[in-house]
Amino acid sequence: MVDFGILLAGFLERKRSEDRKAPQKGVYYASDLGAECMRQCFYRYSVDKPVDPFTLGVFELGSVLHEWFGGVVKEALGGEVDLEKEVPPYRNHSFEVHGRADIVLRGLVVDVKTVSPNAFRHGGLPYGHHVAQVNFYMRQLGVQDAQIVYLDKYALRVESYALKFDPRLFRESMNQVRRLNSHLKDKTAPPRCAAYPSRFPCTYCNFREECKQ
Repeated sequence: MVDFGILLAGFLERKRSEDRKAPQKGVYYASDLGAECMRQCFYRYSVDKPVDPFTLGVFELGSVLHEWFGGVVKEALGGEVDLEKEVPPYRNHSFEVHGRADIVLRGLVVDVKTVSPNAFRHGGLPYGHHVAQVNFYMRQLGVQDAQIVYLDKYALRVESYALKFDPRLFRESMNQVRRLNSHLKDKTAPPRCAAYPSRFPCTYCNFREECKQ
């Protein structure tokens, strides 16, 4: 009998090892923007820790659906679509921020997020950190319009939210990265977030033990 669970876990871990870039202080990514817990970001850049198989599976499923959805859009709209477009990085004397937009279509940035059905039932979409992320893409690409597309990873239901570029949010995002960079340079963890210890994002955090200490 083949243990397909072990087979899949091994594949996911090997793929993560091949794809993974070691976090580098001073070099950040759009996915860090608007994070609900800066302490979590701090540990991600300062603690080398394996990711559990469940979380690796969630990441891989999201990647598969992203690729599939991008292919659907490309097939329907053809050459007007750029997929996985690298955006010009933001740089200053202290740090830099990089990113890659899922879809760029006729001056419109489209970011795709895979979520569970609970996200649709409980409301609160679009999430603030997703808005901050796509707002960064708009600024760096010089466009004013974007959509965040939430894709139900169980039933492929879709909900979309239109956004306009917000310069105030961009400044707030860069200030947040500036604070994170300072904490990493000083090797001092930021304060715990208000959700500690029993609400999201603490419930699924990979650094619960470090945070407790």
